[in-house]
Amino acid sequence: MQSEPPQSSSSAASSSSSQTTKIEKQRHSGQWTLNYNNGKLLIQVASTVKACVLQLDYQGRILWQSPVQTFTPGKHSLDAPEASAQSIYRLSVQQ
Repeated sequence: MQSEPPQSSSSAASSSSSQTTKIEKQRHSGQWTLNYNNGKLLIQVASTVKACVLQLDYQGRILWQSPVQTFTPGKHSLDAPEASAQSIYRLSVQQ
């Protein structure tokens, strides 16, 4: 599944192993944060944004993509598939 280049994006890197998941929290100008924890993507936004979440491998190939949806101010949670290798989660904000 291909997508347009993101207008605004941030990434959260995670490595999946049988024992632990590395979490790296990312912020975008204080407008939103994206965090991965135990198979859940935790998204917090300060204002309403229309966006989708991409899971990419380190070569930039899309492994998974959520549908485009509207995130209202506050906290949101999405189920995300685990990759067998390290991957990057990116919030792609639509204009």
